[in-house]
Amino acid sequence: MVVVKSITKEEINRFWRRKKMEEEEHLLAAQKAAARIRAKALKARLSLSVFSDL
Repeated sequence: MVVVKSITKEEINRFWRRKKMEEEEHLLAAQKAAARIRAKALKARLSLSVFSDL
């Protein structure tokens, strides 16, 4: 005998909400990583300009 499990609309909506949250978390992590890289590059440029003024 085969047991068929019905997926309710609520379960489907829960799945897609979770996927959307995962996508948003991934995007936020990528934005934070890009900001860290930009900040590191800016800090390096500023320290180079300080030494070039000496």
